[in-house]
Amino acid sequence: MKDVIPCESIDEIRANIDRIDAGIVSLIAERGGYVKQAACFKKTTDEVKAPQRVEHVINKVRDLARELGADAAVTEQVYRTMIAAFIDAELVEHASRQINSSSEPIVINLTDSQSIDAESGSASLTFLQLTDGWNADLNAPNPTTQVDGRDLLLKFDLDAMQFPDFELNEFAILRFENCERYRLGATNDEGWYRGKCRFSSLAPAWGEFYLIRGADPLLALPADWQAVGTPSGQGQHFLFYFRENTFECVADQVVIEPNADNGLVRTGKKLRVPSSVRK
Repeated sequence: MKDVIPCESIDEIRANIDRIDAGIVSLIAERGGYVKQAACFKKTTDEVKAPQRVEHVINKVRDLARELGADAAVTEQVYRTMIAAFIDAELVEHASRQINSSSEPIVINLTDSQSIDAESGSASLTFLQLTDGWNADLNAPNPTTQVDGRDLLLKFDLDAMQFPDFELNEFAILRFENCERYRLGATNDEGWYRGKCRFSSLAPAWGEFYLIRGADPLLALPADWQAVGTPSGQGQHFLFYFRENTFECVADQVVIEPNADNGLVRTGKKLRVPSSVRK
C-alpha cells in the first residue's frame, strides 16, 4: 500500500484527506475534458456506452488496486459510479455535437409519418434550440421556479466547465412572460435515453432548451401542470431538459431576466431567436 503519513490528530488526518480530494477533483476535471473530446469520435450512443471498454477499465483498476494493497471491491465501486456519470455526460455531449455544428438556429422538422405515440397518432413538430453559447450545468443544474404576477421565473446553475465564460456556481434566470402553465418534473436523463420521455424519439437531444412549434397532441399528457394565468391564445410551448427532471412552460415569450446576478447578463449571452419566433 502507498505510504501514509503518520498523523497526530484528527485535524491532521482531515487536512491530508482534503489535500488528496483536491488532487482527485483535479484529475476528474481533466478526465472529463477527455471524455468530452471522445464524444466527437463516436458515431452512435452504443459507442459511447461501450460496455466492453468499461469492463476493460474496471479490470485494469481492480488489478492496480490489488498491486497497491488497496481494497479492490471499493475501488471497483468508486470507478463504476464515476464511469456511469461520465457516460451520462458524454451522451449529452455526443447528442449536442450532432446538432451544434452550425451557428444557425437548430431546426428539426418531423413529418406526419413519424409516430409520437401509438395511442395519440402522429403530428408535425419543429424543435428550435434556444441556447447559444451557454447551457445549464450538466450534473447539478438545481432548477427552481417562481411565479411573478403573470410571469414565471426559471433559475438554474450554468455549465462553467463547458462554457468557461461563466464562474463556478453562477446561475441564469429566464422570464417566461404571460405564462399560462408550467411543470418541473419527470423525466430525468436516464429515462430520456431509455425512451421513457414522450419526446424521446422526437427531440434532437437531452440537456437542451427548445421552443416546440406545431400542434402537439401530447401537450396535456403530464398530470403535474401548474396553472398560472388565463390562456391568451399566443402561448408558445417551451421545453428545457435538466439532469434530473424536465421543465415545460406555455407562455407568450421567454427573455433573459435583466438581473445583475444573472450570469447570462454578466457575460452578454443571448437566446438563439430565429426570425420565426416572437421577440
